[in-house]
Amino acid sequence: LHMLNLMTKTSSSEFYETLEQLTDNIGLGVPPNHLQEFMHATSQWQTVCLYKLHGRGQYPNGCDSVQMGDLAVICPACPYPNINLPLDYELAHPSKR
Repeated sequence: LHMLNLMTKTSSSEFYETLEQLTDNIGLGVPPNHLQEFMHATSQWQTVCLYKLHGRGQYPNGCDSVQMGDLAVICPACPYPNINLPLDYELAHPSKR
């Protein structure tokens, strides 16, 4: 679904409407509306993919142990001490910081 969404550049609701139309193109027997459930499942899938991407799926407490900000991507352009700043950056002249 995600790859199809990227390739066709459609929203999830447009994809669901297309599925509905493929189910009954004439419109005589309108299928029940499950858009809300579909959107909820899509949101859950995106969350599971985020947990997997950041290696959080195998924690003992599961997803309950994920804290706010754990899935955030660290900005590579922002200066962080001991990561992309020299150890003596505080001793540098203010114009060089």
